[in-house]
Amino acid sequence: TTPVPSAPAAPAAVLRSTADLAAAMASATPGQILELAPGRYALSAPLTTGGAGSPDRPIVVRAAKPGTVEFIVTATAGVVVSQPYWSFENLDWRGDCAQHDECEHAFHMVGGARGVVVLNNRMRDFNSHVKINGENGRWPDDGLLQYSTITNSAPRRTALPVSPIDSVGASGWQFMDNHIERIAKDGGNRVTYAMCIKGGGSQMQIERNLVVCTPDRQAPPGLRVGISLGCGTSVAEYCRDQRCDVELSNSRIANNVVAHCNDFGIDLHRAREALVAHNTLINTAGIDARHATT
Repeated sequence: TTPVPSAPAAPAAVLRSTADLAAAMASATPGQILELAPGRYALSAPLTTGGAGSPDRPIVVRAAKPGTVEFIVTATAGVVVSQPYWSFENLDWRGDCAQHDECEHAFHMVGGARGVVVLNNRMRDFNSHVKINGENGRWPDDGLLQYSTITNSAPRRTALPVSPIDSVGASGWQFMDNHIERIAKDGGNRVTYAMCIKGGGSQMQIERNLVVCTPDRQAPPGLRVGISLGCGTSVAEYCRDQRCDVELSNSRIANNVVAHCNDFGIDLHRAREALVAHNTLINTAGIDARHATT
């Protein structure tokens, strides 16, 4: 099934503090809308999801108007989603950690977080802004990331992985109509991926995104890859099948624009039955197909 944005509805109450939001998320029930009053909200610990929504009645966390609600994150993650059918709409997230190692994710989808929607969000200054991975044998499948802007204000000073969209083992996600830019890393191996999708999942759709690895005239050091199915080799214990002979299968990269990446614009590594169609690559090393599995 395809997740869809929530239907317009009035919230039960407008929330005005981080504490109120955390409490409301802990007790939310299917169909409930948690709307935030305009303002800035400090997050020194991740928000978490308490219960599950349903396919036709997701739990919605939103700002009524884009650009009016900003979370200032000084924690490892802005929100950890472990329950199914939650939707996050019209929100801004900014990492503000003194050490770049400490601001890892705006969104971290784990385990049973099936059917999560992230719609029209803005995220900046994280290592992996949207992180998706399994937990205890469960996988956060069938989500939607759409109409969102992901960027960093400076190269990330960390040896940790830097991939604005980083999915390991999940299946059925749609990454559509997003804008991703400024993905440089100034630490460790200095290799980054705008989108890194791996871990033995399948049926991922990557369509109509704009990826600009380095929008500035002066490019920072390091290697920057655009969209990758497979990226680096996965550790077997984190793979969906505990092997990862195939990093990704039956997935699609279509109608994207990838620009100013000094490595490959599109990279396929152990990506079986991938469809790559109607993409525009500008100032990249082109398309790379690696390993016999691809």
